[in-house]
Amino acid sequence: MQDFPEELEDFCGIWKEWKIVKGTVPLENYGKLLKTIEICGEIAILEVNIVYSLIYRVPVLWFAISSENGEPVENGSVEEFLRGCARKMGKLVVAKYSLNEHPVLGLLYYNIHPCSTNREIFKSSSPENSINKIAQWLSNYGPDLGIYIPSGIFF
Repeated sequence: MQDFPEELEDFCGIWKEWKIVKGTVPLENYGKLLKTIEICGEIAILEVNIVYSLIYRVPVLWFAISSENGEPVENGSVEEFLRGCARKMGKLVVAKYSLNEHPVLGLLYYNIHPCSTNREIFKSSSPENSINKIAQWLSNYGPDLGIYIPSGIFF
């Protein structure tokens, strides 16, 4: 997806809650969303990043969850959060995720595995299709983290 920097810029321009974090080169730019969530009765902060993977050549969702004081939450709490998101969507299976080094920040973050992203992001991609590819992709993968695309994004 050679046009990732432009698609990200357009996406963040439409959905103002997302901010662009600039890298040293355009493909290191990533989108960032901070969202307050509840896990096991406690308030927590969900940080979600949309990062372009040079290996998979698609965007990947990276995320971290921390308590209000900035401490990372336990793995079991992350699993419970993902199960809750899956239940809300009527899914029985939690999204496939891993704990890895964030490709830009160099810190441990979780990521939603990009195994089927490539075919999803280009599913209805054509020159006459004006839908932002990142918005289209996030409409498939965002709900795994409780992120739903506002309907106005597509109109």
